[in-house]
Amino acid sequence: MKQHLIILVFLFPLCPNFMTAQGNDNVNLVDLEYLYQGNRINVFDLRPREQEVTFYFSDEWMEGAVLDKNGKVFTDHLIRYNQKDNSIEVKSGIGILTLPGYYVKEFTMQRVDHKGGVRERNRFINPSNYNAGGYALNIGFLQEIYAGEMSLFSAHKAELVRPDHVPILSTGNTRARVIKRKKYFLYDGKRLVEIPRKRSKIIKLFEKYRPGISAYVKKEKLNVKSKKGLSSIIKRIEH
Repeated sequence: MKQHLIILVFLFPLCPNFMTAQGNDNVNLVDLEYLYQGNRINVFDLRPREQEVTFYFSDEWMEGAVLDKNGKVFTDHLIRYNQKDNSIEVKSGIGILTLPGYYVKEFTMQRVDHKGGVRERNRFINPSNYNAGGYALNIGFLQEIYAGEMSLFSAHKAELVRPDHVPILSTGNTRARVIKRKKYFLYDGKRLVEIPRKRSKIIKLFEKYRPGISAYVKKEKLNVKSKKGLSSIIKRIEH
């Protein structure tokens, strides 16, 4: 495959595009998105590139319902959750409506089988519904995992990692990737608390709610970093 490389000598920071030729009727404009920055050399790589995954919670359009902060309910529509923009896309007969996250109180998405039975149901809640402090600004929607006197949620964040391949040096990755990070949160009835990543700190957090949790975790051989393990701990605290 023929490769088109343009070695950048001077880059004008105020110019949104780089011209490959001047004084030519057939001028090609190269978007700065195609610029790969190296330690000693900057290169434009015009080869087609692929993106491995998307920013959606699921690429599939799913049956769902959306409740906005004014109390309006959107039902009987197909929806998708864009984790990067923190927005909900609603497909209707007239087109696709995009609802910004701050406008939505909560929404549900569900997969159904060929007989119409629900195979999977996901509920997402705006953290502003709780005493979330600064979390409401940067964690997106909370996916409900367990609901009781105490509640367990997960928050998803999607980040784009651009290709960093420098062909002249044969280094880096040629594909754009989307990394999805997950955090767990506990709502104890009063406030929203981020669950630590370290095992010892997780156990210490739950010991505040019920002494002896450490022994219970050891006895049941729970993985305290999994949603199943965390749900088991919460159920133990409640009963």
